Amino acid sequence: MKRLALIWVIIAATIATVTTILQLEPAATFIETFSSGGSYYVMIPVGLTFLICILPLFPIMIINNFIQNRKNKMPADLTGMTGIVVKRETELTNAALMYNVFVNGEVRSKVGMGKSIFVELAPGTHTLQIKLGKRMYSPELSVQVETEKIMAYQTKTDIG
Repeated sequence: MKRLALIWVIIAATIATVTTILQLEPAATFIETFSSGGSYYVMIPVGLTFLICILPLFPIMIINNFIQNRKNKMPADLTGMTGIVVKRETELTNAALMYNVFVNGEVRSKVGMGKSIFVELAPGTHTLQIKLGKRMYSPELSVQVETEKIMAYQTKTDIG
């Protein structure tokens, strides 16, 4: 999904730039509307055309997030189970993207904004890490899981 979003943004920026340079629609309308005495700020038609091109991406990402959250349901009853619950805070930062939940270096699940997931584990010591791509990740935590106990962890983006 991240690749799709990146490609979409690059194509949208290209379309916005080309339509402004060649004065094609919809940039031509923005140029006509915001020009004064034959001159205009280039960033206005480029920016508005870019926004028009990028808008269809948001419903696609929201639908993908909804589908992914349905796949990673939280069990209704955790009685007698062993594992960890990972809860992601509700926040605007990276809201349309899913965080990967790594247990012992392997992706075990994904968690969406404001959602919780359950990862069933064998008793013992495990490592837990949350990642979003290669650059955004949490520190690796060592987790001691006991029989028929549930450990709970909470995550959110720290921009600072």
